[in-house]
Amino acid sequence: MTRSRAHRQPAWPFAVNWQSPQAAGLIGWWPMAPAGGRTLHDVGRGLTPGTIAGGASWTPDTLHGAGHALTFDGVNGTYVTCGDAASADFGTANFTVSFWVNVNAGASRALVLKDAYATGTDNGIFFFRDSGSRFGYWNGSATTVMVSSPTNGQWYHLVGVRTGTGANQLLLYVNGIQVATATESRTLSNSKNLTFGGDSTGLSVMTGSLRDIRICNIALPPALVWQMFDARTRHDLYRPLGRRQRPSAFLPLRDLGRPASSAADQGLSAAAATGPGLPGSIATQLNLTGSF
Repeated sequence: MTRSRAHRQPAWPFAVNWQSPQAAGLIGWWPMAPAGGRTLHDVGRGLTPGTIAGGASWTPDTLHGAGHALTFDGVNGTYVTCGDAASADFGTANFTVSFWVNVNAGASRALVLKDAYATGTDNGIFFFRDSGSRFGYWNGSATTVMVSSPTNGQWYHLVGVRTGTGANQLLLYVNGIQVATATESRTLSNSKNLTFGGDSTGLSVMTGSLRDIRICNIALPPALVWQMFDARTRHDLYRPLGRRQRPSAFLPLRDLGRPASSAADQGLSAAAATGPGLPGSIATQLNLTGSF
């Protein structure tokens, strides 16, 4: 299926479409643009640019139709550091972290975190790929698996949303679908750097690519998590410069549906992309498991 222009990422330069519902609570956005150089620009509030270290390189982003991804070679010292970003010290407040990841063969470790990978005891956000090749979230004492067997070379959209206090209040999504919950009751605050592709020491680095990393200081609802993944709406946050700011076409916070016709674009089977039986279908498609 040929994707229409409306489904493609606008070319650089662009800014935040603050009229988009996806901009709610946005405090950091690293869309991997403009490509080139050794700075990863925070296009959102502009407060936390990243420094690209080591052998990280810019590669074309084939998934989104335009733009670039940042690819990591798995060599220690290849990662992005944003410094001690206070915006990612959420304390006990709600938050949303989302990003796209594509892994290659070989060991992958840190994805998006504000912690030391080796210890994981510094009370920071912690998305990673473990020694069993699984995507997961570490809450300081246990891992909740999000994808048990990621396919090398395939893009996945991972999201974590903390929705208050108590047990199982961290909702974990893969490709727009909630697949697990975890208890994240820690007070998230430390002096570690916010990093992508490696930990705050430049170790435990990943092999693969990241793009479109977003951090919000609120809990985004399921309909918006789906919109960030859905090919029809995932670029609603992008506003090409030179164009008048206009209200989003998707302002109503509603689930736009999961038509089978877009299943291939979403990387899912037609059965997994439509109504009844969705949880079972998606779990089978993504080889998902629970906590361990």
